[in-house]
Amino acid sequence: MVLSYFTKSATPAQQSKWLPRIVAEGSVIAIAMSEPELGSDLATLATTAKRSADGKSFILNGRKMWSVRRCGSAAG
Repeated sequence: MVLSYFTKSATPAQQSKWLPRIVAEGSVIAIAMSEPELGSDLATLATTAKRSADGKSFILNGRKMWSVRRCGSAAG
């Protein structure tokens, strides 16, 4: 489910940076999209992510009711 955000919504530059890492390294990807008072309506979410002053990370501001992640992968 989360991977579709990358394949459908990411820019070509974002896809070329992240998709190979997700596939090759088995990276953990997650999405948190349920906020108190707002529910899971993606059009009303208020949480923001801003790059840190040193540009090496992001600062997340907001509240989530829960988030789920999946670790690992199975090769077939």
